[in-house]
Amino acid sequence: MTDDQQQPGGQPEGGPEEPFDQAAFDRAAGEKVLAAHEEFRAHIATIRAQLDAKDGEVPVLTLTEQLRKRCLDFCWGLGHHHGMEDGSFSMLFDGRFPHLAPVIERLRQEHRVVEEKLARFKAFLEDGNEHDAARVREELELAVDGMEEHFVYEEEHLLPALGVTAPSRSS
Repeated sequence: MTDDQQQPGGQPEGGPEEPFDQAAFDRAAGEKVLAAHEEFRAHIATIRAQLDAKDGEVPVLTLTEQLRKRCLDFCWGLGHHHGMEDGSFSMLFDGRFPHLAPVIERLRQEHRVVEEKLARFKAFLEDGNEHDAARVREELELAVDGMEEHFVYEEEHLLPALGVTAPSRSS
């Protein structure tokens, strides 16, 4: 290396490589999981509020389009979240936290169930059934049934291993 490729102090251009901080990486991953859960909780609350405000009838070109977009965005986002989680589980947990293997397997199974429910809900919306707010709310509740429990279970079991404190949830 020539003198013109070194920084003052003799370090190569770009400086020394920083050592990998596994704890910081783990915390960031845990915080991303928690943030995604909070975003999905807020998304569902918004959809529920919009449906409840419509008093049983959904105007064809207003809430219907918003609902389709919100729900389909939600379905896509949750599918993406779970895909990322399932891929990350191997990297973050397999081998490092063998005691969590049963937790990881349960979460993977639950992810498949959630995907099936969301696919049914998406098909319901795409089949033109979205004009009756009460029916849409019923289908939405079927789709998200068990999701909060899944999020809480995931948070209680995975976040502590990643150095993130699971939020306390009132029952």
